[in-house]
Amino acid sequence: MYSFIKKNAGFTAVIILLVLFIQFIQNSLFLSFKELGKWLMEKESGPFIISHFKVFLLLIWFLGIIYSKRLFQSSIIYKIFFLLSLPFLMYAWNLKLRVMPLYNLAKERGDKVGKVYINDNVFGYTHAPFSTGYRQLGEGDIIIHHDAEGFRIPVNFVHSGKRPGFLVLGCSVSYGDACRAEKTFPYLLSKSMNGDYFNASVSGYGLSQMVLKAEKYINEKHPDYVIVQYSPWLADRSKTYYQNFLGGKFPIPYFSKKGLEMPVFSPKGLKMPLADFKNTPNNTWDFSKFYLKVTPVLAYQDINSMITRIKSVLGIIPKPLNDNEKLRNMATTEFIRPVKGIMPE
Repeated sequence: MYSFIKKNAGFTAVIILLVLFIQFIQNSLFLSFKELGKWLMEKESGPFIISHFKVFLLLIWFLGIIYSKRLFQSSIIYKIFFLLSLPFLMYAWNLKLRVMPLYNLAKERGDKVGKVYINDNVFGYTHAPFSTGYRQLGEGDIIIHHDAEGFRIPVNFVHSGKRPGFLVLGCSVSYGDACRAEKTFPYLLSKSMNGDYFNASVSGYGLSQMVLKAEKYINEKHPDYVIVQYSPWLADRSKTYYQNFLGGKFPIPYFSKKGLEMPVFSPKGLKMPLADFKNTPNNTWDFSKFYLKVTPVLAYQDINSMITRIKSVLGIIPKPLNDNEKLRNMATTEFIRPVKGIMPE
């Protein structure tokens, strides 16, 4: 042990001095050149540039003290371990940077957003049945509530089953993201017609998810009217494999040249324990526990995304359609099909 410490003492001292010097230079730059510091902070990757370099130095130190020329030449297991250490540790650091915003979200609004959404193998994600959460409206919050199907309803609302029945399909616009459920147009429309309604809209949805919701709920609910939101961004959201939502990246249904395609792998990006960490102590140990719970989900996404990229290049899975007009025409055809199925002869 003594010889190990003696051997690496000088190298360790050099790394420590370099890290301290970089920290001093960083602080001096931010204090002396405020505009430069402000510019760096405004850049998405700015705050991490120097931090990345310091971590790189620490990784060099770690590899330096564990390196053994004799073992490297004589042991294949040690050689593999040594060569994989750097990319593994760099990836672990990358995960840490991705986990930090999620941890901050958990502390700020984990109890308000963490239990509303769940992943779904068909839609990518949807509302959890009977879920309750909050939306920011101005400086305050409003309660959002969902029924057994995940449809948005006012608190204590009970479906009457009266006719006419309305099925509403769309994104946050039709969901009513910035208003109370009693002020959304689906609710007001059904009330004015003395009927019932099913608001199947979900924030962030695109045409592909709306089509699948139509196929499912037109057959189940037999509405008298189907109201479909038409906005240009709905097509854009349906010509990609993935969607980023609440910090998670997961596959969603999309349109290819062949038609509507299901998610390329089982989505798990919303399996984030945000609500569980809202009121826990904000310290390193708490972050470590959060990190260990979240990183398997991120690693699952990264591995499957890499496999999906390979499959896409090899033509094993269809590529997303990049023609909005064709995509909208396909979606229109898909919307009409379930409606024809319930129309009287």
